[in-house]
Amino acid sequence: MDVWCPLIPPADYKQVKNYLGDLHRINDAYDDWRASMRGKPFVGIRVGVILDRIRMLMIKIGVSCGQNRTLAETVQSVVAEALRQRSYSIIKKMSSDTQEEKIIKSTVYAFFKSLKFTRDIYPIEEIQRVMPKNIESDSDASGFLGRFKKSEDTKKFDKEELAEKALEKSNNVLKRLLMYLLSPDPWGTK
Repeated sequence: MDVWCPLIPPADYKQVKNYLGDLHRINDAYDDWRASMRGKPFVGIRVGVILDRIRMLMIKIGVSCGQNRTLAETVQSVVAEALRQRSYSIIKKMSSDTQEEKIIKSTVYAFFKSLKFTRDIYPIEEIQRVMPKNIESDSDASGFLGRFKKSEDTKKFDKEELAEKALEKSNNVLKRLLMYLLSPDPWGTK
């Protein structure tokens, strides 16, 4: 008997059409994960904790399909891509009026573009790794010639502060993604 699995977006069912009889395992793992998340706090959690919770879902999917690695990897890939696409739609709505906001928005976008939901990462290091390299910071203008070489109207940014702000924005996006995953229909209305 075929089972409807809400974790898989309807548009992506064609990728798992050969495994429709095994989707009950994915469905059970998803329901178990949602039940285990019910008592967990949501306010005040940081990026690493949210990513751990999403990774726990991916692990449960892998364990539930222990005999069918192809199905597990396919579902994990479909879910990760759906989360990534949903994050892009959230990021698109972020403000980008100032130069600082543009840098933060592009950093958050690059973070989610390179993010692997099945891997354990250090979020701040990943944010710093994907930050645009052409940001001018206060330390870049040090030295005798550096003070004269830079024009007066050039805005200087603190890279650490930008990384923290990008991490906070990423945290907000991840909280929304987690809320979607915890809902009965994660891919329903946007």
